[in-house]
Amino acid sequence: PTDTPSSPSIDQVEPYSSTAQVQFDEPEATGGVPILKYKAEWRAVGEEVWHSKWYDAKEGELGELVFPLGS
Repeated sequence: PTDTPSSPSIDQVEPYSSTAQVQFDEPEATGGVPILKYKAEWRAVGEEVWHSKWYDAKEGELGELVFPLGS
């Protein structure tokens, strides 16, 4: 049986004018299966609407995500 992977820990967030770069450490526990994707969820200060995007966990790209700010 597999377990749910733990959440990655965020090390740093760098906001830019239209994007943000998030650096993170991989989860401590994978639940016994490889991690294939990460889902990022965010909202801008003062917004009520949450945005989300799926990112493939490709080798060499783990540990950093860049996502658009706003809608």
